[in-house]
Amino acid sequence: MTELALSLDLKDRRCLVVGGGEAAVSAARSLLAAGALVSVIAERASADMLGVADSDRVQLHKRGFNIADLGGIWLAIAASEDATIDRQVADAAEQRQIICEALGATGSCRRPPAIQRGEVGIAITGGAPASESGRVDLVGAGPGDPGLLTLDAVAALNQADLILHDRLVPEAILDLANPAAERQYVGKARSKHSYEQGTLNELLGEHARSGQRVVRLKGGDPFVFGRGGEEVASLMQEGVPVRVIPGVTAASGCATYAGIPLTHRDHAHSVHFLTAHRQDGAVVLDWGSVANPWQTLAIYMGLDGLEQVCEGLIQAGRDADTPAAVVERGTLPSQRVADGTLTTLPERVREADLASPAMLIVGGVVGLRDQLANACGRNDAAEG
Repeated sequence: MTELALSLDLKDRRCLVVGGGEAAVSAARSLLAAGALVSVIAERASADMLGVADSDRVQLHKRGFNIADLGGIWLAIAASEDATIDRQVADAAEQRQIICEALGATGSCRRPPAIQRGEVGIAITGGAPASESGRVDLVGAGPGDPGLLTLDAVAALNQADLILHDRLVPEAILDLANPAAERQYVGKARSKHSYEQGTLNELLGEHARSGQRVVRLKGGDPFVFGRGGEEVASLMQEGVPVRVIPGVTAASGCATYAGIPLTHRDHAHSVHFLTAHRQDGAVVLDWGSVANPWQTLAIYMGLDGLEQVCEGLIQAGRDADTPAAVVERGTLPSQRVADGTLTTLPERVREADLASPAMLIVGGVVGLRDQLANACGRNDAAEG
């Protein structure tokens, strides 16, 4: 067995112990001594484990292991005294790129992707962080509801030293991050950018080269109107390790929580994502591509020029009675929806006094809201 001792700084990091016996108790005590926050999963917990669980830094869950238990975890120890369970934990941790010491699985340790072969012992300490090169994770925060984050997104947030976040990322998502991580706002609003894109690219590379684990946290999905491709290309050109973790894009999240399926065999055979930018005061769209009545249009940033968009769609060939809706702050508790037709929607939105951020959805699928809304996401304060 080839051994490698890793010095890990676990202070205030979330760690997982699976098991309730002697080995699990020893692991939990070691993690507590290192300053970690410990979750214990055990169907049967010994008296000693119940004593450990009296600490306010320990959460004990009396049940079997589930892959969702790895969400936000920085280090996992599988000590169930059942080799099958410990192997299950180790395999799930490997898929999530989480360090795992699997005591019942032939004593192996998983630390992908840097260590994938050999058996490695971990020395748990409360000292200096492990020596490793920095990296950047481009993480999709989704449209706002923390429940829509992927497990990989939560894990990246928990491992971060620095989080550079957009303006639409709510505090409820930032609160899932490593408490010791530095947060920096780098968001963009219309005609008001805290950082130009080139400067932001340089900032990401600079912090990663200094050895920091940087999370670039973006609303929605990094590769859907998020300039993620530009940031990845810039970092790769500089030789900076970078990974993209997709998120639920606003079109999908907002539509679903409003009770609107983006496609439906009776109403829409395709969906078109587009943005409604203004140029010299006029909305710029590819009007020739939007006339198909069997196509749902999901229009980002469509609120400011809503009246022009609706008029333009009618002139481009969409029926004036085509159902349409605006979803404000989609997926959040404050979500509101106004719906109508291309003719009536602008007035409905003015009456409801909706504001950005908002998603415009056009197509026959909007007409299904009355049937589906109660089963999807939030109840709406504003109705068309």
